Amino acid sequence: MDAERYKTLKKTLGAWGAWGSWALWDKDLNNTAFIDASYRKLKTDYVFVGLNASKNLAGEPAWTNYHLTHRGSSEKKLSRVFTGTKFEGSYMTDIMKGKDFTSTGSAAALEKWKNNEALRNESIKFLQKEFKALGKVKMVYFFGKAVCCLWHGIPELRSCPAKIITHFAAFGNAFEKNVYGELGIEKP
Repeated sequence: MDAERYKTLKKTLGAWGAWGSWALWDKDLNNTAFIDASYRKLKTDYVFVGLNASKNLAGEPAWTNYHLTHRGSSEKKLSRVFTGTKFEGSYMTDIMKGKDFTSTGSAAALEKWKNNEALRNESIKFLQKEFKALGKVKMVYFFGKAVCCLWHGIPELRSCPAKIITHFAAFGNAFEKNVYGELGIEKP
């Protein structure tokens, strides 16, 4: 990615930029300044979509999501799988956006999605803006089935080629064990 496109993308996403991120980590895992310094490694061919953030990201710097070490080993798992592969530097986001969609369990988040039309519409509107800013996407990968179900309810996004992969919060080493095959990549 060139500097101008990176600046434009970051500006376009604005205050909502914390809900997106990139599959790029330094040794500290939560250093989002590393992303700014490494923008040439970023790519938008592949996008990984989760359900919701586990923490309210309002007011956080751009690219905070997927770089929150409070979640335990999730960042380590993601970093181990993506670093050194064709997916390193890919865009990552959540389908649900906003402080009211934070949850560590999918059932609670899905209930909020179902029952709050205003928040749901706000998330969909921003997700559409996000994908328009990203440009042509070759493939979208969903972290789990719940994301897939919600995604296919958004007509403007259904046309993107997509595939479900194991969620990074899967018990034990299930994510790492399964995702290499699901993505068709060799263990680095």
